[in-house]
Amino acid sequence: MKKIRLLLIALAIISIETSFAGGIVTNTNQSAAWVRMMCRDADIGIDGVYYNPAGLAFLEDGFYFSLNNQSLFQQKTVTSDYSYLLHGDEDLGGDEYSGAVSAPLFPGIYAGFKTGNLAISLGINPIGGGGSATFDEGLPSFEYGPSELLPKVSLLNTMVGQPAGVDFLISDYSMEAYFEGSSVFWGIQLGASYKINDMISVFLGIRYTYGVNTYNGYPRNLSVTHVSGAIRDDSL
Repeated sequence: MKKIRLLLIALAIISIETSFAGGIVTNTNQSAAWVRMMCRDADIGIDGVYYNPAGLAFLEDGFYFSLNNQSLFQQKTVTSDYSYLLHGDEDLGGDEYSGAVSAPLFPGIYAGFKTGNLAISLGINPIGGGGSATFDEGLPSFEYGPSELLPKVSLLNTMVGQPAGVDFLISDYSMEAYFEGSSVFWGIQLGASYKINDMISVFLGIRYTYGVNTYNGYPRNLSVTHVSGAIRDDSL
């Protein structure tokens, strides 16, 4: 009976943890050791400051400190099925936009002091974001407006009695686009863990989160291909 009761309690705890899980921008790779194990939720170690703070109460007495860093690089591809888009990254077929994502510095700083049944801990890490992305060809949303010129002009031709596709005034467009963005949410956590018995410990802490988001980019030098030649709009 006791085993069944313990199993039900464990399932309830797991359900609560899942219900209040982090959002889509919550990082899980908060320790270099995570790269090797992919899961640190039951860790009894100094990176438990983030993953398992209550477990710090089961450490040996003493002072603990960890400083680790990860360097992250990847290619991010944004695909749009918007039917009017004509451009994009030409190397990817015109309907995809490729960006370089980089985070050369992704640190985790953890400190803790354990004495008796009590452990005090401090953690500083990027709990969300932590990198930058550069799209040399811009993003699909930059081209939605210009790309709609073609069907709108075709509709106008039809409304004034000109058959669609005949003497089509605008057949193409071109523009320069660029986007660069970065996002990081720093988390500073301070707390205390207490060992109740050999099986149960508790943790009480506070975390302050500070977010920094920067964006830089442009759509400019828009021109459309008209029957009389290219027309450029210098106002964009």
